[in-house]
Formats: sequence, structure tokens, C-alpha cells
Amino acid sequence: PTIVRNLTTLREAITDRSIVLFWKEPKIPHGLIKHYVVRYRHAQSTRVEVKQETGTATAIDNLTRGTEYNISVAAFTISEGPSATILARTLSQAPPPPQSQIGAIVGGTIGGLLFLVILVAIILFLVIRRKRRGRSKMSSIAAGKTGSYGNDPYMPEHDQRLWKDKKF
Repeated sequence: PTIVRNLTTLREAITDRSIVLFWKEPKIPHGLIKHYVVRYRHAQSTRVEVKQETGTATAIDNLTRGTEYNISVAAFTISEGPSATILARTLSQAPPPPQSQIGAIVGGTIGGLLFLVILVAIILFLVIRRKRRGRSKMSSIAAGKTGSYGNDPYMPEHDQRLWKDKKF
């Protein structure tokens, strides 16, 4: 096969103890790629570690902090093709642990519940107020307090007062 393409690692994919690699298969595979051969070594060492990978990404773990590694990847069909190489360095210290989101979750939950309680209280207030208005109008009509129009619920209240007091 020809050389693997775009052998890279991302800054976010490097920790103090591991490096994650990504690549694309060779442009001309010359057959079915059985696996990829990943080799890596300490930049100051001659000892080479080898691993096989069937996909186009791998994590190299159990590395030394703050150390530069020489890494190569080659495709393998019936034989191994040429290697693409990169240099990558592990972080000198462990990344900080992710910050807890518990405060934000609790605050959001309490805020949402408070909003819901206030909304329900407003709806109940409006429903009760509407029912009371309906009862007072009905009791006024039943008691004949709508003026000379009698039990006409369609006469505006202002007109009812004028008619009753005969100020027209």
C-alpha cells in the first residue's frame, strides 16, 4: 500500500500519559488493508513499541509525562507499506479534573421549580377571580339590581346606573 494520509493528533487528545492518533487510509491501498502497524518510541530511546490497529485511530497509553515521542503508522495488506511519522509530546502534568456542575444543576432545578410554582399560583389566582366575578354578576342579576331593564345581563353596567338614577 501507499503511505497513510493525514497522520495527526489533536491538542485535546493528548494527556500526561496518553496520545490519541488519527489518520486516513492510503490513497492507493493495493488490496485489502488487514491492519495498521503503529510504532512509537521515546525520542531519546532506541526501544520501539509496536501495536496493531484495525481502524484509523488509536490511543497510545502508559506513556511518560512531558516526553516527546516519535510515532509512525503504516498500512499492512500482504506486506507493510511506507510509514507516516509525527512527533508528539505528552503533557508535563495531569490536566485539572473537570469542574463539578452540581451547583448549576441544583440552581437550575430550584429556579425552574420556583418559576413553575409562581406560574401555578398566578393561574389559580386568575381562575378564582374569574369565578368570583361570575358569581357576583349572577347574584346581581338574580337580585334584580340591574336597574329598570330588569334582568338584562347585556346592558352595560354604566348604562344600568344611569337608567336606575334616570340621569339620561
